[in-house]
Amino acid sequence: MVRRKARVEMKQLTGVDVGFLLMESPNTYGYVNGLSIYQRPSPEFEPFTEVRKRLEIMVGHLEPLRRAVVEVPLELDRSY
Repeated sequence: MVRRKARVEMKQLTGVDVGFLLMESPNTYGYVNGLSIYQRPSPEFEPFTEVRKRLEIMVGHLEPLRRAVVEVPLELDRSY
């Protein structure tokens, strides 16, 4: 029995994504963050548990959360 690997579709990164990757170095970070502080709706509410549940649901459905960067050999093109 011969098993075949599932075909993986590769998508080239956009210019903006490549720009963020190229501006990163050990001393400079190219990502953007934000912080929002909210009051808990009730004392029993556990925000980290709720956020984790929501992310676990979304990971399988949101393509950007499943991607991995692949470098093009000899840097002949932008990363995929």
